[in-house]
Amino acid sequence: MRPILVIVAACVVGAMVPVAAQTTIGPTCPPYYNPFCCQGQFVNGQCECWSDQTFGPNCNYNCRIDLCDNHGTCDSNSNPVVDLQTGDIISGTCVCDPSGEWWGPQCTANVYNPTCSDKVKNGQETDVDCGGPTCNKCSGGHDCNSDTDCLSAKCDNGKCTDESCSDGTKNGYETDVDCGGGTCPKCINGKTCSVNNDCISGLCTGGVCMADNQPPVWVSPTPKTTASDKTINVHLRINEPGVAYLVLVANGASAPTVSNLVAGKGHGGSTPIYGSGAIQLPNPNANLVFQIPKTLASNTEYDVYVVASDDRQPPNFQINPVKLDETTKPSDVDPPEFWILYPRVKTTSDTSVTFETALNEVGTVYFVVSEPSTATPTASAVKSGSVAKVASGSISVGAAWTIFEKLVGSLQKNHEYKAFFAAEDSGGRLLTTVITLNFTTTNDKTPPNFVDSTPIISQETTQGFTVTVKIDEPGWFYVVVLPQGAAAPTSLQVVQGVGGDGNAALAHASTQVNSANSPVMVQIKNLEDDTMYDVWIVAADNLINVQPAPVKRIGTTLKDTTAPVMANGYPTITAVTSHSATVTVQIDEPGTCYALAMTRALPAPSNTQVRDGIVSADSHTTIPVSKGDQPFFNLFAGLSHSTNYTAYIVCADDSSPANLMSTVTAIDFRTPADVYAPAFVPPSPTVSDETHNSAKLNVVLDDPGTVFYVVLEPNAATPSQADIVAGTGAGGASAVTQGNFAVSTVLQAQSTTMTGLTKLTNYIVYMVTRDASNNVGVPRNVSFVTKDRQDVDAPGYRPTYPKLHTITTTSATLAVRLTEPGQTFYIVTLYNASQTPPTQAQILGSRDAYGNVPATSGSMVVTAADVTFSSVMASLTPDTEYTVFLFSRDNEPNIGEVVPIDFRTLPDGSCFDGSKNQQESDVDCGGPACPKCTNGKTCLTNTDCASNTCAGGVCVAGPCEDGSKNGGETDVDCGGPTCTARCANGKTCSLDSDCSSGNCDSGICQPGA
Repeated sequence: MRPILVIVAACVVGAMVPVAAQTTIGPTCPPYYNPFCCQGQFVNGQCECWSDQTFGPNCNYNCRIDLCDNHGTCDSNSNPVVDLQTGDIISGTCVCDPSGEWWGPQCTANVYNPTCSDKVKNGQETDVDCGGPTCNKCSGGHDCNSDTDCLSAKCDNGKCTDESCSDGTKNGYETDVDCGGGTCPKCINGKTCSVNNDCISGLCTGGVCMADNQPPVWVSPTPKTTASDKTINVHLRINEPGVAYLVLVANGASAPTVSNLVAGKGHGGSTPIYGSGAIQLPNPNANLVFQIPKTLASNTEYDVYVVASDDRQPPNFQINPVKLDETTKPSDVDPPEFWILYPRVKTTSDTSVTFETALNEVGTVYFVVSEPSTATPTASAVKSGSVAKVASGSISVGAAWTIFEKLVGSLQKNHEYKAFFAAEDSGGRLLTTVITLNFTTTNDKTPPNFVDSTPIISQETTQGFTVTVKIDEPGWFYVVVLPQGAAAPTSLQVVQGVGGDGNAALAHASTQVNSANSPVMVQIKNLEDDTMYDVWIVAADNLINVQPAPVKRIGTTLKDTTAPVMANGYPTITAVTSHSATVTVQIDEPGTCYALAMTRALPAPSNTQVRDGIVSADSHTTIPVSKGDQPFFNLFAGLSHSTNYTAYIVCADDSSPANLMSTVTAIDFRTPADVYAPAFVPPSPTVSDETHNSAKLNVVLDDPGTVFYVVLEPNAATPSQADIVAGTGAGGASAVTQGNFAVSTVLQAQSTTMTGLTKLTNYIVYMVTRDASNNVGVPRNVSFVTKDRQDVDAPGYRPTYPKLHTITTTSATLAVRLTEPGQTFYIVTLYNASQTPPTQAQILGSRDAYGNVPATSGSMVVTAADVTFSSVMASLTPDTEYTVFLFSRDNEPNIGEVVPIDFRTLPDGSCFDGSKNQQESDVDCGGPACPKCTNGKTCLTNTDCASNTCAGGVCVAGPCEDGSKNGGETDVDCGGPTCTARCANGKTCSLDSDCSSGNCDSGICQPGA
């Protein structure tokens, strides 16, 4: 064996593969990344990109020379030396781990030391870095062995379920099974609780929900009223969370009952001047001023009736309403009043703000927007605009108790501002009180603009052209080149380097723009000559605000009339072995290079003879060159050892007709003596396709030769080279089976079937290689186990599979989990209760039972049993019923039955369509039907927000997450009757229930007793 030469051979083949178009899509290093390719995968002796996606910088197919590169295990036979201070291996041989996983720095002294953060499933983990006795519990969807592995405390069919309020388990923040904790419904009486808010009754006593039958009590001096000439304000304050109801009636009107007040009616169900409905009083002992939104007569007596209840279910109501007498002031002597909560900030963007305001009478609201350091001006200064300001203006209020808004633009991005407001009625009475609002514009959400008529196409060559761009702020621009008339790409597709059909562009590029309004150029190369192309360009700033649509330009290449030019230092002949050599070329444009290896005594061939491959050549090879200015490789194979050769190389471009080099390059080289046996190229040798009485032996060799093998039982002595060649066990003992087969083609997989085996038996196959010079290799061996019987069963589905998930308006995801490796095929048709299911052959042919083309079709390769594989079924119609018909087969192949699954796509305007529509308050959130919005999203009411707090039209942190001690909290954002979070040790408390430890001692949370 000669391991270095084996590695070199693998590298040679890897390098010969044409380099794919560069792309930045995809992950960087998956677990199936092969150790023989630094930046790709190892397939049939070649390094390739995985699914046209890159690993490493653009997947240039580099092969790994050192095998492990600090990712593997240490060969204990190489006597590794470890630095006792750093733990690093400083000498020894690093071998790639046979499981295909990459250990990185965890590999020390041939021992892998797993951690809960090494991004590998190892140790006692049930999934990557979670589960088991030492790591954190796993979230929903991850593998598990028992309920203790899961955050949800529920392991179902080997998968952790998501925490929910209906899973029959106390988990998450729940205080009892599926209730309490602020995230689930409140608990009924008798259930465990931590705070009053955990209970439907609103009363948590001794950690148990208890019944509450007492109504709230008014806190003096409320309820009371105050009045202006047109408005009455009612002051409300009760001793527990609850609700108030009030009605306004004429002076002396008959008193309404409690039920009248709740219904917003006067006595006997009559219509009052105003009925409030429910007025929420969520914070006990907090004063609330309620403005009655009616324009009243001046100097007039009115009666206000008010009653309160708590927030229990059912609520406890006060027995008798309270009557309040109030008289408005004389005729219009007061300036206008702002309606409570107004003015306010409705929304902000990166460059604008929208204000909302409302008054108790017709009038005008004046405003100025200033820097945060500006002192509060007088109302007159706000009206005149004589304030240091960024912007100013007015809002005409044409009706009382009506909301009016104003958009103010041209603001700085991500900048703090202070706005001042003053109000004046139609009689010129100016409110002296100035309202101040602080707000901050958002981060930059505006994409850059092209300037100076760019993008511009210039400097056309036979292979490409230059794209010049200027944008009005620093950022990036992206270019894709497509055939003329191809489908237009979206902005995202241009960024991804693909066309409108989702396939890779002919060429794509991107570059950074460091300065605004400065020209930046990118060269497009490796195109066909004399051709017109569609060039699409899109720009984005450094915050990834991408232009909504790309710009199209036409690029034209010049006609190519010259042959390619070889780069300095090329061609080369390297990696010369007894039977092969590698030829490397680099030319300045795409094309094809041709090479002949001839014994040195023969006359030199012409350029056309090299291209066509003359008969007298010992080896002829072609080297496709997909890109100019990059090296490409191929192999002279089948050479004779100890022979003088001359390599002749010539190249042509890909024009039609091709331009062929007139000069042939000649390079002399000599093959060495054949002293090495053919080497196995990893990952061979392997054993596959085990049955009850046979198995397949697979090999890839770097030189022609013969593979000899013997199959022995595990307890048999290890055979020698001579024993294996003779087809026997050690010392001539009988083998279970034996054989040999010739390998005439190098670096390609070849196999033979080993027969005469017994079912359910462990075996070891020993093998050696021998070439025509009788060089015999070092024995190799592979262990394997035969199956119980011949596989005649189709793959089955694990429980709950197949299934659909992530159904959107235009797609659905099909998921399968099979009992063995294989493939799953499917078609999607419009739902029809009486339709005939298609056969497996029809599904394979992408047709339904009637020969029609389905809505969509596809397949997925299932490479492992008991692992979920998914496929997105796209291009569907919104709000439409479909049936997906699928079947699975194994690798024999045994074909399974056709399974139908009915489903319906979501309607347009749903909560998952990426648009703000229907009754949503922001994109795909808020309103009565969609998920609640996160902080920073637009809202209309508190119920739109996950925090249950809508302020100024934007979801903000609730009182229990605002970083301040307020409300009923005993410390910052914890404790008290309203916050879910309990306080940590060392925080202030009043009761044991305020502490996560359940122990409040001398006003401080202490460790549990």
